Amino acid sequence: MRKEFENYIRYRGTKVSILTIKTERNYFNSLCEFLQKPSNQVKSLMERDENVWIKQLKAWMLQKGRALTKAKKEYIRMNLWKK
Repeated sequence: MRKEFENYIRYRGTKVSILTIKTERNYFNSLCEFLQKPSNQVKSLMERDENVWIKQLKAWMLQKGRALTKAKKEYIRMNLWKK
C-alpha cells in the first residue's frame, strides 16, 4: 500500500503545485490514521470495493468528529471604477 500512495503522490505532484501537495498533507495524514485501524489494514487499496472504502471512511470521520465536507470560500470582485 505504501507504493500505491507513493505513486499517487508522485502523480499528484505532476498535476498541482508543491504548495497544494503541502496543503493536502493533512488529508493524507488523516487517511493514514484511518488506514492504521486494525480492520483497515490491508496490503492494497484494491482489496476492497471503492464504495466500501468510502462508507468506512465517512463513518470513521463522523466518529472522530471530522467534517465530511468543507465550505468553499467565494470571493466577490468589486468594481472600484465607475464607468
